[in-house]
Amino acid sequence: VAVMYDFNNVVTLYFMVNPSWKMKALDYLICAKLKIPGGILEFSNSKGDDLYKMRTFDDNGIKRPANLEKVMNAFLKNSKKTYNKRVEAVDDDVVPQVPLPFQQLINQIDLQIVSIKAKMAMDENIIKEVLENLEDNKLKELKEVFELRDGKTTGDKLASVADILWKEVGIINGNPHLKNNRIAMVELLLEVFGRNYHKFKSGNLTYSLEGFIKEIDAIENLRKGQGTAFERQNAAENQEVVAPRSCPLM
Repeated sequence: VAVMYDFNNVVTLYFMVNPSWKMKALDYLICAKLKIPGGILEFSNSKGDDLYKMRTFDDNGIKRPANLEKVMNAFLKNSKKTYNKRVEAVDDDVVPQVPLPFQQLINQIDLQIVSIKAKMAMDENIIKEVLENLEDNKLKELKEVFELRDGKTTGDKLASVADILWKEVGIINGNPHLKNNRIAMVELLLEVFGRNYHKFKSGNLTYSLEGFIKEIDAIENLRKGQGTAFERQNAAENQEVVAPRSCPLM
């Protein structure tokens, strides 16, 4: 099971369907178990051909258990054996009754999701730390990359941002691979701001970088009235407070 996040609260779940009828049923149960709003459930065979593609929730967040039931029935239609399924609605949620052997595997999936979410938070902190430590002129340079209408694609601009950050970062948060690996920085940027590295490599750029710009804006707003970067650095070294620009220095 592969779980891809795009940081717009949309989750794409990729399931490789085992020819075994039991595994097909398990795929369904896992899909129902996850119940992530906006999640797209994609079922593919070993050759990557799409078998089914559906949404568990519509755009208004309304649950559609009928679709889950439809997928389950489609899976079992041509099966040699019959899976004794039982699906009930509890608190408007689809709650499958899961056999114990399957429950153990589903628990592993739950742990995997927790791990992925933890990595998401760590990656966000890495980028935030990098941005917060950049000089004012570097932050301005990053924003200008996206604001210039020079005919460059979003991917080109993102690569330029990666170059700027890559040169500034060095080793951060115990990630030495970022020091001399520009591609790793590009990948990290894509992960943090809700993008898919595979799409970046294939040239299919369907994302926006609003989150990135908002992060820079937030840092710039925080710095307003706190003196220049040079003054802030001196103040930090001397443990002094830099007076706001709008007030006369005492």
